[in-house]
Amino acid sequence: MTTASPDGTTPTARRTGHVILLNGSPSAGKTTTARALWKELEPPHWYRSLDDFRQGYTDEQWASESRPPFEWLFLGFIRSVREMALAGHHVISEAIILPENIGTYLDAFDGIEVYLVGVRCPLEVAQHRERDRTDRLRSPVDLAVPWFDQVHADRPYDVEFDTSVISTAEAVAHIRAFLTSGRPPAAFDVLRARRATPDGSGSGSGGASA
Repeated sequence: MTTASPDGTTPTARRTGHVILLNGSPSAGKTTTARALWKELEPPHWYRSLDDFRQGYTDEQWASESRPPFEWLFLGFIRSVREMALAGHHVISEAIILPENIGTYLDAFDGIEVYLVGVRCPLEVAQHRERDRTDRLRSPVDLAVPWFDQVHADRPYDVEFDTSVISTAEAVAHIRAFLTSGRPPAAFDVLRARRATPDGSGSGSGGASA
């Protein structure tokens, strides 16, 4: 279909946008990388994170016991990312994909092209960054928990890097190189195939690096 252009520009045929999803633990460097990538990509990409959605509430409201459950905020966020892509926007966003929520991501991005980017760093580096953060409402997030490893456990990626050993500019360059390589993203398809097979192995699908 053709979209209306109230700003006077020539109408364009609407197509589903893709999603660039940066997955990693808190303080791994997702937001820093995503914001740098956001400023450089052409055509323009829409960027929002779960933290941005949380800021729809004041700090006092979010600290209140009467606030909605976190899960409701997460669902609103991930479904909004889907709708932006379906409306024709290319999207950059962030994720903490764990065994208990991977199905929500797969459902939200069904039928959408997803570039899955692994953003890693050692635990001690993430802990140091977490202690230095000033944007937490309460105490720093406890990262020495099982999900710090689970967020990347047996996870295929189209692009991945360790932010403790490369700069933000280098991380952005890695992502841009893949986007312009002509190679289709494969990692999310591997995750989809794993869910579709009884043993979760997804044998027969491939192409992404683990």
